[in-house]
Amino acid sequence: MDTRIRRAHNSDTEIIQHIVYACLDEFGLQADHYGTDADLDDIDAHYNKAGGYFCVVEHDGRVIACGGLLRHSEHRLELRKMYMRASYRGKGIGKALLEHLIAEARTLAAREIVLETAQVLQSALALYKAYGFVEARDVTLSHRCDQALKLSL
Repeated sequence: MDTRIRRAHNSDTEIIQHIVYACLDEFGLQADHYGTDADLDDIDAHYNKAGGYFCVVEHDGRVIACGGLLRHSEHRLELRKMYMRASYRGKGIGKALLEHLIAEARTLAAREIVLETAQVLQSALALYKAYGFVEARDVTLSHRCDQALKLSL
């Protein structure tokens, strides 16, 4: 079995949206196509060409997960849209994806990663906290999120 992480592009938009929206639906969270999720309509413009990064995880050639780093300032990135197909969870792929994104944030000269999340995403919360993310009070939350975390690099 071959699993790899690669940079995503606009050609991946449809599958990325499918994964993100399916996960949101699974956990009872509302998609916001014209607000917080509008970045998925142009991944290259919002991430890759704007000082950030967006990637997908492929397993045997099938996209199974995604995640991005959105540039907020010279040294602050926001971890966004880290979602995985349900059947692949619990296999260490999420850890590998998070490690990859943290390494990429360092490559992009970030000093801090922030993220928004929801209490219902218990496994994700546990993963973030295991990697040193702590509560952040200086992050504005989108409507579907109830907490923010940050990691100093």
